[in-house]
Amino acid sequence: MDDPWGDHTEEYDKAYSEMTTKYSSDVMEEVERFQVNKVLDIGCGTGAFALLSAAKYNTVATDISPGMIRKVTQKAKELNLPLEAFVCDAQTLDKLQDGSFDAAVSVFALFLVPDKSAALKSAFRVLRQGGILAMVSFNADTDVQNQIVEIATYIQFYMGKDPSKYPDQADIPKNPCMFENTLVELVIETGFFAAQVVKENHDLVFDNGQEAINFFISSPFCIGRIAELGKDKVTDLLVLKFADMGFKDNFWNTPVVLATHALLLLATK
Repeated sequence: MDDPWGDHTEEYDKAYSEMTTKYSSDVMEEVERFQVNKVLDIGCGTGAFALLSAAKYNTVATDISPGMIRKVTQKAKELNLPLEAFVCDAQTLDKLQDGSFDAAVSVFALFLVPDKSAALKSAFRVLRQGGILAMVSFNADTDVQNQIVEIATYIQFYMGKDPSKYPDQADIPKNPCMFENTLVELVIETGFFAAQVVKENHDLVFDNGQEAINFFISSPFCIGRIAELGKDKVTDLLVLKFADMGFKDNFWNTPVVLATHALLLLATK
C-alpha cells in the first residue's frame, strides 16, 4: 500500500516532535484528571502522546501508516516502554473491541481523516461508558495568528505558483473539524456529552532563520515540492514567505518565533 507519511517518518519526527510533544503534554494533564487505566492513541504518528501515555498507562497506539507504526514501536523499545502498536484505520478501528478503553486520544490526526463522523463513532464504540475523548486540532479560528498553519498552507497550495494567480483564500479547502463550533457539534452528534474546549498555544522557537527553514524543509509537506522545484528553490520561496510575514531584518542570524494555536477538546461517553 502507498504510505506517504510512513515513507518520511524521520523527516516527520525531526520536524514535528517538539510541537506535538508540547500539545501531547497538555493532553496528558487533562487525561490524568480522570480514572484511567487503558488508553488508545488514534493516529499516533511517531508517538509523541503514545510514549508519554505508555510510561503511565496501558496504552495501545494505532495509525493508518505502517511506517509510523514501525517508528513508534522502535522508539518504545529504545525507551523500554510497554506499548502495543499496530496499523488500524481510524474510521473503523475494526481491530478493537467495544468498550475496551478508558480514554481515546488523537493529537493532530483525527481532523485529517476523510470521514470524521465515522472516526468519532468508532472512538465512541471502543470507549467504556464514562470514558473520555481527548483530541487536538489546529484552531482555524485563529489562522491569522497561526503562523505554522499559514506557512503549511503556502507550501501546499501556493509554493512555486505565480502570486498574481493565487486563488482566493475562500477557495482553499479548509477542514471544518478545525473550527471550534463544528468540532463540538460533530462530537455531540456522535453521542458524547459534556464537551468542552481548551484553547492551547505554544510558540516554536528557533535559534535562527536557518533552523526555521530546516524545520519546514524537513516536513513531509515539503517533500513533493523539493522533488518538483529543487531544494534551493524551495528554500528561496520559504525565505520570501518569512519576509512576507515580517521576518526580514537579519533573518538568518536572529531567533525566529512562530506562534501555534490549537483546540484541545474533551468529551465524555
